[in-house]
Amino acid sequence: MSRSRKKYPITTIASCKSQKKGKTLASRRFRRTANHRLATQAYDDLPQKSIELTESWDLGGDGKQWLRPTGEQRDDQRRFAK
Repeated sequence: MSRSRKKYPITTIASCKSQKKGKTLASRRFRRTANHRLATQAYDDLPQKSIELTESWDLGGDGKQWLRPTGEQRDDQRRFAK
């Protein structure tokens, strides 16, 4: 492997690693609700996006942040970039 570090150092703010479980459940809830409303012919109440049925607070993490290098790492990066 040519890189031993992340190309884009982005991580979630909270302690969870990703929002995969929450997004999977949101998609499942969206498909289930849409299929049920299509079966009952409630076409006016069809959801357009999965966010309509799921709170963003239910997903893991509180957003994303860029990891900034510390002062010592920044000096090393400048020195090696030349």
